[in-house]
Amino acid sequence: MQYISKLEGAESFLLWKFQIQILLQSRSLLGYVMGSEKRPESDDDAVKDWEKNDAKAKLIIIKTCSKKVLIQIHVMSLSTSANIYSKLKSIYEKDVDHQKRALLTQLYSYQFQPSISITKNIQNVEKLVVKLKALGEPVSDENVVAKIISILPEDYSSIVAAWEAHDDGTLENFIERLATFENQEKIDLPKREESEVLNTSAAFSLIFFVTLYSLDKASKVRKGVSRLFALLLDKGALSHTEFVDGLVF
Repeated sequence: MQYISKLEGAESFLLWKFQIQILLQSRSLLGYVMGSEKRPESDDDAVKDWEKNDAKAKLIIIKTCSKKVLIQIHVMSLSTSANIYSKLKSIYEKDVDHQKRALLTQLYSYQFQPSISITKNIQNVEKLVVKLKALGEPVSDENVVAKIISILPEDYSSIVAAWEAHDDGTLENFIERLATFENQEKIDLPKREESEVLNTSAAFSLIFFVTLYSLDKASKVRKGVSRLFALLLDKGALSHTEFVDGLVF
């Protein structure tokens, strides 16, 4: 019985239930726990055999429950394996239903957290899905994709549009695409920021020199400003020419 996960509470009940039923069935004891093997009413030998098998079933259940669980169900007051199993179900299956409702609420109300990465946000969603599946509440891949799409920032609209236009992949493929896009964004972001800084600096420089251009009619100043303007355009530092509309160099 070392390979049976111990019952610690509602969070482990479904796995324990699955394992314990297989173990009991393999030893022809499941009927005693489920109540289908009724206690004989008269034959002393049959009663003794029944009590012996029921005791074996009780031992298996007790050995696979934590001390905390046994205390909670008042195990010493329960006379048969069916009584013990029924008590466990009455307590922990209700708790399982409560946990399912709470996790479903968390899943469908989850909002994008800008302080963490897209990958981490997706992992948070997946953790809730895994917990629900462990409680016997499967969530389809389609619903997981829909949830992820609903929390994505506007920057990911192109990825979403492409996915929805050719929805022939798996959840894993979708998550992989998002991770690839995010990694590329991390590479491109410093370049964009550098370009924005350069554009801002260039704009201020251009304003300064255009002011000189308008005040000083000396040909050297005009030629210097013309060369600077041409250089900035060539380097890609300027994307707009509003500052020099109407000027002829």
